[in-house]
Amino acid sequence: LSERYLRDIPTPPSQVVSCADDIRAMLGTVPMDAEEVADLHLIGCGGAVALAWFIREGYAGDLGINGAILGLGEIEDWAGKFAALDMAGRRSLPGFEPGREDVALAGLVVLREVLRWAGQFSLRVSTGGVREGRLIELLSE
Repeated sequence: LSERYLRDIPTPPSQVVSCADDIRAMLGTVPMDAEEVADLHLIGCGGAVALAWFIREGYAGDLGINGAILGLGEIEDWAGKFAALDMAGRRSLPGFEPGREDVALAGLVVLREVLRWAGQFSLRVSTGGVREGRLIELLSE
């Protein structure tokens, strides 16, 4: 997504819109009806989720992040603000991992579009990854 749509830093709104359009098109192919989607409990993990948390709370390692709730409104707000930042501005954000200046925006746009698609107003943060979740699932069978 970054290479295809979000080529410039700062990133013009037109590039963000094109990226979001593609994400919505991909989500439109998910074989779930509206009722199934409405029943989803969204859990976010990874760099974009951590970035959104650190921007809101300030960086304090992983303290307090696991299980926290991030709202759609704040993700929408930060996707726009992040797009407008130059490289130095992105690097200066609390907890920002250097070297991710070009890809973090795509993660924020994906988060925003998944929440909108699901009709959800928030997601829960997990410091575990998908593999950890799958392992727990397998061990509980």
